[in-house]
Amino acid sequence: MNSFAVLLLTMSAPPESTDPAVKTALQKFNSLIGEWKGTGSFEGAAGRQKNGFWTEEINWSWQFQGQDIALIAEWASSQNWSRGELRYLPKSGEYQFRLTTPGEVRKTFVGKFQQEGGGRSPCLILERTEPASEPAERLVITLLHNNRHLYRLERKADNSNSFSKIYQVGATKKGVPFAQANQGPECVVSGGVGTIMIKYQGKTYFVCCSGCKDAFFANPEQYISKAAAGQGK
Repeated sequence: MNSFAVLLLTMSAPPESTDPAVKTALQKFNSLIGEWKGTGSFEGAAGRQKNGFWTEEINWSWQFQGQDIALIAEWASSQNWSRGELRYLPKSGEYQFRLTTPGEVRKTFVGKFQQEGGGRSPCLILERTEPASEPAERLVITLLHNNRHLYRLERKADNSNSFSKIYQVGATKKGVPFAQANQGPECVVSGGVGTIMIKYQGKTYFVCCSGCKDAFFANPEQYISKAAAGQGK
């Protein structure tokens, strides 16, 4: 088989052909799927240099591309990021978050999902691995509630062994009251909360985002059979 044929097979492979641990690990962040309104502020010296607050919008969705599964974050009006791709690395048991700034600078953070502050809040703590020429940075995403999360950037100053907070953003889900829990039908693809109704062969199903909608219609029988069998997504 030539290399072109191998490439075609790889591109057409269904999402479930990848390691199932990847999808399971990313399901921890199903509460992020959807649109968010964020308010950010700088801290410390950065706060004194850049006064005031800013607002931004964040849209999280699933992405299925052949054997690659990721959660995609897209920012609007952010001073810091324009896009992010969150993946799980099964060999190391870590998460990788590849971020792009509005100026098209790319940074890669790697870390683990854990409990922060004595086990109070689940969070993803990631440290930057690329580019190595810049000061060490840490990104912390804290899941406070189904409808609220925080993320902050910390940086090590020269000759320092500790991280200092540079800025923090608090985000609430758009159109959902803070006290309301995530309720509703289950997404037939990701297992999250289904907010988008779709129809296939006269039957109704629910998905949580456009990425899951595309994955469903690319291979509907796969997801319908699992749902019928009562298996985990």
